[in-house]
Amino acid sequence: RGPPISAKAPAPECLRNSRRFMEKTLTGFKVSISVHSPGDNRKYPRAEGKRPLSYEWRVDGEPLPEATGRVLTLSDVIAEASGSYSVRITNEEGETTSGSAALEVQPIEDVTSGLVAYWDFHKVDDGMLSDESGNGHDGQLQNFDGSPLQEGFIEGAFQFPGNDEFITVPHDEQLSLEGEATFSFWIRPASFGQPQEDWGRILRKGSNYAIFMRAPESHLWLRKGTEQGLPGNTPAGSVELEVWQHFAMVVKEGTRQFFENGQPLGPSEPYPGALGPPSTDDLAIGNFQATLEPVRLYQGLMDDLGIWNRALNEQEVEGIYQNGTLGKPLTEEFEPLTIRSLELLPSEGQVVLTFFSPFTDRELAVQRSADLGAGEWTGKSDASFSELGEGEYEATVPMPSGDPHYYRVVALAKPAILAADFEAEAGDWTHGGENDSWEVGAPTSGLGEAVSGENVFATNLDGNFEANTDAYLRSPVVDLTEVDRATLSFQEFRNVDPEISFHYTAVNILNAEDNSVIRELSRDSGQTDGWQERSFTIGPDALGNEVKIEFRLATDAFNQLPGWYIDDVVIRPE
Repeated sequence: RGPPISAKAPAPECLRNSRRFMEKTLTGFKVSISVHSPGDNRKYPRAEGKRPLSYEWRVDGEPLPEATGRVLTLSDVIAEASGSYSVRITNEEGETTSGSAALEVQPIEDVTSGLVAYWDFHKVDDGMLSDESGNGHDGQLQNFDGSPLQEGFIEGAFQFPGNDEFITVPHDEQLSLEGEATFSFWIRPASFGQPQEDWGRILRKGSNYAIFMRAPESHLWLRKGTEQGLPGNTPAGSVELEVWQHFAMVVKEGTRQFFENGQPLGPSEPYPGALGPPSTDDLAIGNFQATLEPVRLYQGLMDDLGIWNRALNEQEVEGIYQNGTLGKPLTEEFEPLTIRSLELLPSEGQVVLTFFSPFTDRELAVQRSADLGAGEWTGKSDASFSELGEGEYEATVPMPSGDPHYYRVVALAKPAILAADFEAEAGDWTHGGENDSWEVGAPTSGLGEAVSGENVFATNLDGNFEANTDAYLRSPVVDLTEVDRATLSFQEFRNVDPEISFHYTAVNILNAEDNSVIRELSRDSGQTDGWQERSFTIGPDALGNEVKIEFRLATDAFNQLPGWYIDDVVIRPE
């Protein structure tokens, strides 16, 4: 009766109205469209007819190879996937073809692709802060008395006094983010928020997203605007007062990843958590919302704030940070360490390399290889360097004889202030406390292996910790008297009770003179998924001093477990 097959309802929601998708060739971004059964009342295509039904998906009228299922999933979507998609459905009675759905893929050309709003805090015109993205999301200054413009990290910045001053940006659909997003900004906070001292808001758009600081943990949160308790904060001690620091938050595929000064923060795997539902509220910068109810004000300096509707990758985030250290805005394309020219001077027996380096405070080296495929490079200690200005350098090295050679330039990491892999036993590390069982060696319990080499420091190498343990492991004295910024990193495996009031592990920075605690960097419980790298910025309260790093395990009398294993402890200046 009637046509043998009918295709009903409009084009798939995920492709309607030519919605634009960012190209994600490296991240496996997927688009799915499907044909649903008659009992599904959602506004998707549905097919009715005598079974079995056969499906043939097409793009621009041409069949897609092996695309014969009810669901079409396009993986690793790139610009060439753009087109008009339809499905031809057949059975033994006949055939029909659905309407088409347009997919437009927008290639990622540079870091500004997907940038929906950007405030550089350089100028104010008639009480308005200009949106430099070109999308017109200008911000209205609220209650500022006098000019908020101050010298910033990247030219100008805004001073938020923390009395009643903030900025409102009128609602626009572009600012309501779904699926993927990135937030990037520089801050130099004077407190953790006014007037509560622990709720400093960077920005918030209703139930969609919010970024704020919290004390006393000294960390930064990214969460839905009104939610409570969802994991989504940087490690304790991440935020420092009266210090310029760059933060980025990336939301992607139901996870959140934090970055500080270009490097990932927190666990090795991103936190679970998505953006909240779209909101029609105005965007507030420096406060909870577009009114002073409640009052949760940011106090301090803010610079170079950008919002994207896509997830930036790690290289893009690091590039924004490195550009910032050179006084360049986030919209400027990051130029990595690059050889610009190579000149042979046979008469002088020299090779001259001209190159650009964004790393103004790194030692440079030239390396040479006779076989590019082998990946074996030899440093040239006889290279001489001269600075040409604006990040450009010239390196001169002796010309080799014989077979061709390949050259590369390397910006070396700053030497570590402390580095311990425990292969040379305990060294100057000390331990003690109640029921102390810290020992160094090859583990046979826990994971049964080190991260590097054979040895670790553990609360017990071949069993569980003792009941009522309160034992510490302390580093030798670390001299930070001439250090402006530094990062502590280490590898840990942890297996203690999940209730932090019963068992916990703590990382402390101690005053080397009397072993008093300057700052607790973390306090954790539970079990890690294998070895996990941890990284913490050492705050200004410890810089300029001689300190020790302390790893402390505290437990009650129940549920003895393998405990805590530490390897590859490094303190490196930034």
